[in-house]
Amino acid sequence: MTSADRRAFAAELARLAEVFGRPASEALAEAFFDALADCSIEEIRAAVRQLIRSSRFFPCPAELLETVRHRRRELERARSLVAPPQRALADPEALTREAAEIEQARGAFRALVERLAGLWRQPARAARAEGREPTVAEVAEHERRKAGVLAQARAAASETTGGTA
Repeated sequence: MTSADRRAFAAELARLAEVFGRPASEALAEAFFDALADCSIEEIRAAVRQLIRSSRFFPCPAELLETVRHRRRELERARSLVAPPQRALADPEALTREAAEIEQARGAFRALVERLAGLWRQPARAARAEGREPTVAEVAEHERRKAGVLAQARAAASETTGGTA
């Protein structure tokens, strides 16, 4: 706050004192002003509104300061949620590259599903063509091949996503 904000600050402190039934002296206002000098008058107004709604007792400067800091953290978190989409919109080429990577990953996933479906049918199809059920050894071999395909898919996904898959 600046010295130009003293009158507005005094009004907010008087409002707070009135709500909590405490006399507001000039010394109290000066002590609060000094303690909250790093805050803007808008932040003080918002903190006073919050404390009027949530406090049962007249707050000390540290409580006002903590309320301001909490609101700052909340605003920063909200901004961080909005910032990535704004950055993506600011760099359409990055958005295009990301879309291409997603499409490539989707294609790899489709190919994996088709390959697994083919592997799944192989032992049963071959055995039934011969008029019998698949043997335990055929099913075990099938499971070993399927596990290999899944391991390859995981490795490919890990490379595509930078190791986060």
